[in-house]
This record gives sequence, C-alpha cells and structure tokens, in this order.
Amino acid sequence: MLHAAVNALPDFIYIFDLEGRFLYTNPALSNLLQRSPAAMVGLDFHDLGYPNDLATILQAQIQEVIQTKDILRAETLFEAATGPGYYEYIFAPILNERDEVTSVAGTTRDITERRRTENALRESQKAAIRPTISMLNLETVIGSAAPKRRAGTGFTGLRGSK
Repeated sequence: MLHAAVNALPDFIYIFDLEGRFLYTNPALSNLLQRSPAAMVGLDFHDLGYPNDLATILQAQIQEVIQTKDILRAETLFEAATGPGYYEYIFAPILNERDEVTSVAGTTRDITERRRTENALRESQKAAIRPTISMLNLETVIGSAAPKRRAGTGFTGLRGSK
C-alpha cells in the first residue's frame, strides 16, 4: 500500500546511498527525466545529465546532510525536457538504531505555478504603488517649490495670500 501511495504522488520521492547515487525513485521523477526508475538506480545527478553546477551543488548538499544529520530545504530552477521549472526539495538523513546515517531520503515539489503567481502578484503590487510614488514625488516637488510661511506673520510671500 505504501508503494502504491508513493507511486501515485505527483511529488518526486527518492532515496540516495552515501555516495549520492539513487537507490530508489518514484515514477514522478523518472517521468520528468524520461527514464525508468530502474534505469536511475546507481546514478547520481552528474550521470543523469543535470547541469554541472547544479549537480555539484546537489551532490554537496547530500554530503552535508550525511555529515550534519540535519534536514536540508532548498529551491532551484531546473530545465527539464518539459521546459524550465522551479522546484522545492528536502533532503533528510535516514538513521539506523546507532544514529548513523545509512542513506538520504528526498522529496521534490514542482512550485513553478506558485512562483509565477507570486511574481505576478509582486508585479501587480509594484504597478499599484507606482502612481502613489509618483504622487508623493509630485507633492515633494510642489511642496519644495511652494512659498514658506514666515513664522508668526501668516505671510507666505505671495500677494493676496495669508
């Protein structure tokens, strides 16, 4: 039943050995990478053709989790065959009864739509703020050009005004 649940999830679920090679991956990740889950076993991110800088970072993060026994959370932009996407991932140590790391579990979620929505909201907020900023700048310019009241006289320096 657990196997069926993991296979049904749209999130990527995987396990690495201590060298950062895949021991397991669910179909969601293997489909994204256009490989079978069995074909991914024993491979690392470099072997799978990830961009070298990203593969190096991911492999280093797996080693960090092994060394620190801490959970790691991060996001990255990744160019898959389906196009570019933003992905949020978590790496967590799997410990044995002696508190030793035996492998690293991971999960990744496609957050591309969320990122697009956040970016659209930010742009909308910027667009809404621009007229206000323009008005504030105009008031500053007008305010600095307006005559000053002389203390105690009510005189502004303009004829007919008090």
